[in-house]
Amino acid sequence: DTGRGRILGVYAAALSAGFGLGPLILSLTGVIGWPPFVANAVISASAAVPLAGVRRAGDTFGSEGTATPLRMFARAPGIMATVAVFGMYEAALVNLLPIWGVRSGLDQRLTAATLSAVFFGSIVLQVAIGWLSDRLSRLAALRLCGIVGLAGAALLANVPVPPAML
Repeated sequence: DTGRGRILGVYAAALSAGFGLGPLILSLTGVIGWPPFVANAVISASAAVPLAGVRRAGDTFGSEGTATPLRMFARAPGIMATVAVFGMYEAALVNLLPIWGVRSGLDQRLTAATLSAVFFGSIVLQVAIGWLSDRLSRLAALRLCGIVGLAGAALLANVPVPPAML
């Protein structure tokens, strides 16, 4: 339990790496023809490699029981609401940041790189946030992340794109 935040931070960093690689790969392969599909097939196939080393997962794996989403919300409404808000944030980021980039005058490559930069920043920050949540109360860490996230969003909305990037 004492290292849960760091473990979740490493998991979230790996997830962010996956999200960050997508736009970066598209900026390298382009969106025309087979290259983006071949790159995706190679990445998807490589996801099976770690499974080759798995032996027997145990007889109890997956026997923990189930809980409906409504039951989970009733048990932990604050956590579930936070997860829902984060999901909306991430979906908005993935969908709207490229539009912002194009409307700001960035070309396709820079727009994709902007999205990749956000996710690569998340790789570093996830581990730091996990460490922080192991040191502070998890609620204090969550509140701090919310405040910093809102401040960052407000700043981003008002940052002009440098002419050198156009």
